[in-house]
Amino acid sequence: MEDADGRHDPEHLSDRDETEPHRIGDRRYGYNSRVSQSAHSPGPIAVFSIPAPLAENPYQRLLYDQMAAAGLGRLEADFGGFVAQAKACPGVVHAHWLFARGRWPLPWTKALRHLWRLRSAERHAIPLVWTAHNLEPHQGSRSETFLHDRLLASADGVIAHDRMTARALESRGFDRVAIIPHGHFRDAYPPPVDRGSARQTLGLDEDRPVFLAFGRLAPYKGFETLIQTFARLPMDATLLVVGSPTSSEVASSLRSLAASDSRIRIHSQFVPQADVATWFGASDWVVLPFKKITTSGSLILALSMGRPAIIPVHPGLQETADNNAVELFDGKDDLGNALQRALDRDRSAAEAAATRSCDRLAWGPIAEATVRFYGECWHARAR
Repeated sequence: MEDADGRHDPEHLSDRDETEPHRIGDRRYGYNSRVSQSAHSPGPIAVFSIPAPLAENPYQRLLYDQMAAAGLGRLEADFGGFVAQAKACPGVVHAHWLFARGRWPLPWTKALRHLWRLRSAERHAIPLVWTAHNLEPHQGSRSETFLHDRLLASADGVIAHDRMTARALESRGFDRVAIIPHGHFRDAYPPPVDRGSARQTLGLDEDRPVFLAFGRLAPYKGFETLIQTFARLPMDATLLVVGSPTSSEVASSLRSLAASDSRIRIHSQFVPQADVATWFGASDWVVLPFKKITTSGSLILALSMGRPAIIPVHPGLQETADNNAVELFDGKDDLGNALQRALDRDRSAAEAAATRSCDRLAWGPIAEATVRFYGECWHARAR
């Protein structure tokens, strides 16, 4: 789900202060219809998720598990059975990402399977809801771009995680947009390991400040710029760049950039879920030097671990985190200054602000708002 395409938009999305946290399920911008939760038929709504919940990303599992626990929705695994029952009672196809990757002809085989599901839902008047984690596909392959265009043409409603994304969706012609934030990851990972123990495990100096850049090592993340910037700074600190690379070329490039600086450590491997708490436990600040972004799972993970983050000026990201939980940089030329400003901050206060930001991202209200939106899309289809 991770981080998505998007650009800074200086315009406000409502008459409120951009730093004010939005209400869960807010549709003040773009979509203002109100339908009560009891408006859809009794019983949990049936949901078919595209893709099926991913093992490497807990977002979908956390959302649907909360729906099931509250008796609001149930996830269906078989598309044929889902369609049969959705003709008689509320059902919704919920798309997140339309992956179509691999060696030829696998991408187009996957794309056609997804397309068949989208068209089948439309043919049977089953609403299609899209959560816009990414405004555009990261990979930009022909098959995924093709699917993305079909999704834009077919969606009955779209969920945005922030007001900036809602505005971008409205500008593309969507008039049914719900703003529902991305929930936290506290329940998906162990809590961070004690800082001293974590640093001992990783062989790090216990007293030297540690910056952590964590996540999929992809070009749009800006890790190359971060390494180059950090290497020029005369600071007594450590930079950890940790995650699975999108290619061997990306990993090689990062290692080459860091080779001459002993303060920089590259761990270009997949991190098992059990080890995530060690890397975050060892860190003081998480650095997210995105070149382009819509929603950041890495930022949510940092907040879930009680760690403040260094992020670009970006209304969507700023809406997610308390001002005191982040240090902003305005363009790559300001990134080095932001790293230094972070070291001058009160770390305990920043960590407390990160915890408060995470507290606002509880899954219960998020699941309820999502199911209400399902019901609104279902009734719009039925009319």
